[in-house]
Amino acid sequence: MHSMSRRTLMMATAAAVAIFAHSGAYAQDKIRIASVDGLSGVTSSLGQDVSRGLHLAVEQINAAGGIKSLGGAQIEFVEYDTQSKVDVAQSQAEKAIAEGAIAIIGNSASAASLATTTVAERAQIPIMVSGGSADQITQRGYKYTFKINPTIALSYANTKAYLENFFSGDVKLKRLVHVHEDGAFGQSVNNNSYAALAKDLGFELVAVPFKTGSADMSGLISQLRRESGEALVFTGYVPDAITFVNAARQARVSFPFFDAGISINDKNFKAAVPVELRDGLVGYQYFNAAVKVPGNEDGPAKFDKAFRERWGDEPGFISANAWTSMMVMAKALEAAGSTDSGKLRDALAAVEFGPADGHIMANPMVKFDATGQNMYMNLLTVQQQGDKLEVVWPAEYATSKLRISAQ
Repeated sequence: MHSMSRRTLMMATAAAVAIFAHSGAYAQDKIRIASVDGLSGVTSSLGQDVSRGLHLAVEQINAAGGIKSLGGAQIEFVEYDTQSKVDVAQSQAEKAIAEGAIAIIGNSASAASLATTTVAERAQIPIMVSGGSADQITQRGYKYTFKINPTIALSYANTKAYLENFFSGDVKLKRLVHVHEDGAFGQSVNNNSYAALAKDLGFELVAVPFKTGSADMSGLISQLRRESGEALVFTGYVPDAITFVNAARQARVSFPFFDAGISINDKNFKAAVPVELRDGLVGYQYFNAAVKVPGNEDGPAKFDKAFRERWGDEPGFISANAWTSMMVMAKALEAAGSTDSGKLRDALAAVEFGPADGHIMANPMVKFDATGQNMYMNLLTVQQQGDKLEVVWPAEYATSKLRISAQ
């Protein structure tokens, strides 16, 4: 038998290394994780929220020694801007995978999430959605999609409970006007939440769709001035909410309950809408630094401090969601001990991220069901009361009662 030549041996060794590296069994220095999100365009406020949360998480993970089960491998975080466009989201997801990303995190807008998750499923690459809320994202039988945000359906019980609570006094809910963007997000909220709520709670629902990115809402405002009801609810993105709230307030559109449908603590919203026009508005938060998480009571405040020190600003609407997403991904990588997409996917399906892991949200933990949907995520309902933002629901986290008055 002839002995193997030096050149042949070197080629065989290189081939073996490549095989092991692809399978995730070979030790590596860096693990590339991509964010595909809207860093510019109409949803850029949300995209920037996600970006900052992810950057902070990566810095903390790497500073703590990286992924120890992979020899301390550091996370290499790369961002791809969708420009808030669905077609660009698809092509950027494809580019991220082609350039070596073993997982994708981000997707703050529902329409873009539907596109990027399809790309990831086709490539069998795990993808975690930090912001998109549309029910369809986790209802297509995909195996590689995981979503931190609650679906509209999962939020239903919470919304039903607070509407029953808020309108249990002198003001009864008989008619609700729902102004919503006409994309996947707004349609899902209207059809899967408020239409069902109207039936269950016995109020009349008036749905008023609009095209996202509308610079002039004068026609919409004129229509609302002819409407009546106890509740006005807006569903859309921050730039739309700014235009809508300013126009509605200046036109003196008046409802006892005015839900702006966004984080009314968003820095862009606060900069563009004067505090006197924000007074009485209801909105949402996923994260609040004052919340005491059982088992990690100081965690939310510590995250808030770290975020402010890193970025010179308070966490955005979904910054904590994004931070949590990366932390969950890191725990799954530790459990998998591999960057193999199938093994990482299985680890994500089994992961439980709770207070002992640093969980900072107002719910027990992150754990995904068979569809990839986080089973425990919920929303805090807040209201602007003078110059303060108060938590008004759920009751166990409330810092004040909702202010609602008859017209």
